[in-house]
Amino acid sequence: MWIYATKPVGAILGYAMVGGVSKGPPEKMWKIFGDSTGIEREHFDSYFLDSSVAVCITLTGVREGVPLPSHEFKRVRPSFHPPQLFTRISDAEAEYLDKMLFPMEFAAEA
Repeated sequence: MWIYATKPVGAILGYAMVGGVSKGPPEKMWKIFGDSTGIEREHFDSYFLDSSVAVCITLTGVREGVPLPSHEFKRVRPSFHPPQLFTRISDAEAEYLDKMLFPMEFAAEA
């Protein structure tokens, strides 16, 4: 899963593997995952206000690369219009992201 940060960052930051998906009442999900969410409790509560179910995605193998601004990715996918909750990318698009976010790994191969 490629990770995109919304504005003001507006860039693809890296990727991770989905380790698991959990759902339940927001209060329960906060008790289980709150310490590892990376957000403040107030933001979590505001996001799930009036929701009876929260879905939490556990990430593994997180890799942060050189941020790639969204306009750069539009060179290979002109239809990319973030924010999008989910979109599939092609093998060629994934290869482009690898090269752009992790240039030192590809420089070593050259």
